[in-house]
Amino acid sequence: MGMLMFRAFVISLLFAAIAQGQSPEVTAAATGSIPFGDNRDRGAFAKVNGISLYYEEYGSGPPVLVLHGNDQSIEAMSRQISALSQHYRVIAVDSRGHGKSGMGKGALTYVQMAADCSQLLDHLNLNSAYVLGWSDGGTVGLLLAIKHPAKVAKLAVFGASLNPPGAHDWAFAWVNREHKKIDSMIKSADTSRSWPQYRQILNLLITQPDIRPSDLKTISAPTLVMAGDKDIIRTVHTVQIFEGIPNAQLAIFPGATHFMPTQNPNLLNATVLSFFQDPFKRPDSKTYLQ
Repeated sequence: MGMLMFRAFVISLLFAAIAQGQSPEVTAAATGSIPFGDNRDRGAFAKVNGISLYYEEYGSGPPVLVLHGNDQSIEAMSRQISALSQHYRVIAVDSRGHGKSGMGKGALTYVQMAADCSQLLDHLNLNSAYVLGWSDGGTVGLLLAIKHPAKVAKLAVFGASLNPPGAHDWAFAWVNREHKKIDSMIKSADTSRSWPQYRQILNLLITQPDIRPSDLKTISAPTLVMAGDKDIIRTVHTVQIFEGIPNAQLAIFPGATHFMPTQNPNLLNATVLSFFQDPFKRPDSKTYLQ
């Protein structure tokens, strides 16, 4: 298909969507024509917590904050943004030191990132939001709910952790290999990326977070704790998070890895949408044995 024909095809889909009551934005996302993470029409910067934080907004309705993983950007969450924006006002964020957002002074911390999100909601005049976080984004979501509880109405996390030992040993071996790569690139004066900044991003994985199990008890928001059964995060660690939060549900997806948000987005998105849209419930099997 030539470029002109492809453009005509996309335009025809947009008009068909309008006729069927779908937003052109949603259909454009389905065709892959929205430049998530680099969208001049939807992107903006907010001065928060000493940095310039980049975010993009899509859709309308109750607000949902979408947070990506380590060394990623908004683009990594494109399939989640596309699904959620059909029902919600999605606010997708480039975390501090990632994508288009500023780094700030000193070492990166998840606590900083949670404060960034809290101040972004203030900047947008939002009292609270639903939150969806993948990996590091899930960890930031937990800290946002712990340290800024009024800002989180519902929380869904995938592959989050409380501390570095929550991950499998082979994940640390990968980080060590990446550190050697960084050393080599710096030594060769490579300029293809900011290698010292990448080192800080990776250091998050082996030095942070430091969330105590007792901290989880302070999370008041209904929470959906998710992971793959072949995740980077140990299953027992994910279960510990679930059991520590008073109002939580657990989803361990069969045959899924840490990268389920891109590998099987339809199942993940449907699960998250059901959690956000339905009233929270935590039934107990013992009720049926009385």
